[in-house]
Amino acid sequence: MRTVTRLSRWLCIPVLLPLWPAAGQKPGELYVSPLKNFSIAVPKFAFGTRVQKSNNRDGGLVVFIGGFGDLERIDYARLTGGALAGQDSAARLAAYGNALSGVAQANRAEVLDREPLSVGGEAALYALVRFPEASQAIEGGTGKRMDSFRGLLLLARGEFLYTLAVEVGGIFGASLTREQQVESGERAVQRFFGEITFQGSPIPVVRDTARAALARAGQVVFSSTRDGNYEIYVANADGSGPSRLTNHPAEDRFPAWSPDGTRIAFVSDRDGNPEIYVMNADGSYPNRLTSDSALDGLPAWLPDGRRIVFVRRRADGAQLYLMNADGSNLVQLTHGPAVHFMPAVSPDGTKIAFTSNLDGAFGIYVANADGSNPVRLTQGMDGDPVWSPDGTRIAFESGREDGTSDVYLMNADGSNRVQLTRGSTGNLLPAWSPDGARIAFQTNRDGDWEVYVMNADGTGLVNLSVSRGPDVEPDWRPKK
Repeated sequence: MRTVTRLSRWLCIPVLLPLWPAAGQKPGELYVSPLKNFSIAVPKFAFGTRVQKSNNRDGGLVVFIGGFGDLERIDYARLTGGALAGQDSAARLAAYGNALSGVAQANRAEVLDREPLSVGGEAALYALVRFPEASQAIEGGTGKRMDSFRGLLLLARGEFLYTLAVEVGGIFGASLTREQQVESGERAVQRFFGEITFQGSPIPVVRDTARAALARAGQVVFSSTRDGNYEIYVANADGSGPSRLTNHPAEDRFPAWSPDGTRIAFVSDRDGNPEIYVMNADGSYPNRLTSDSALDGLPAWLPDGRRIVFVRRRADGAQLYLMNADGSNLVQLTHGPAVHFMPAVSPDGTKIAFTSNLDGAFGIYVANADGSNPVRLTQGMDGDPVWSPDGTRIAFESGREDGTSDVYLMNADGSNRVQLTRGSTGNLLPAWSPDGARIAFQTNRDGDWEVYVMNADGTGLVNLSVSRGPDVEPDWRPKK
């Protein structure tokens, strides 16, 4: 904790240290810190660039003046005794969060949003912060300075903790939406962080290419308690631009995209009992499809977009049902005392994969779309099957190794099982990207349930979550 307090003091230097112009630094020239711990080309701002700096043996700062929406300053503080060396991402994020709180308290600032990131494979923390009356601009006719909105990126490299700051939207930051402020600041700090050269760092810092690639990978819908209770949200596949779709005191859970990406089926108890609902992709016009004293949940669309399979649970078990997308023409697909749940329909609509104890022990089964001819694919603590877009593979979760759930992959006939995630945490509810190249899933590896994305071979992990509350039950939006 002594280290955190010390870091917090260093990060407060916007109000504690005077600045003096640095001689001889021109745009495009290389700025090298006096401690030789990093270097960066001086930005070429449209209105000219002025460099100010302050340093001592334990750290310092450099300020680049002249740009709006671009790199404003770099603060760096020496870590005592390798404070974060060997720490996992959860410990690093906790330390960054404490340092961020120190900045906010010392400057009477407000942290509006924060997001854990991965930069060059290392945990980082991005935050949008409002500094009251810190802008040089004067509010019209008031003589009062405007608030300044800054994006901050915190990350430890080698012996130092670095904080990059950008002016988000310049003097016009207040007119941007919260999502625009978060996105523009995050893009700027990540871009400039990728341009810094660090000396003595065992891993070179590079642009977060895994997250950047996800910016073109569509959208993910998920459930979250970030606003107090479970609601349904949608965000870009890189975690940016989250937007709440439902707003109800009841729980809204388990969203599932329609095949054309225009509607979302979900589960809600807003009418007193868990039922299946459908709404438009923007959250408008929620419509209840089921009305039964049983518990209805876990909807999955058929590829034609006209029908939905779901689970109806009663005291004597759980069965799969099929209905039209308007709730009509209800048909029971499975029968008997066994439990059937977590249905997933094959891309060609001819098969349904599901979890069941049909033969006495739980495992994954595949049956015809009408529920006939069920065939066991796995046996054990396996569940949550989901078909790849081309129908050749099935991702699923299993606790077969040590009782802890991990994401696995197998061929559609149950052969060639491969473990994709590992660790002492839960990894659940896989969801394929439309191109079959990636898998989203929920995990508590960082101490809270969050949505991650990985390549289909288990590499390239990226944390998409942007809140301190649980983010769970992801589903990738199909391409139209």
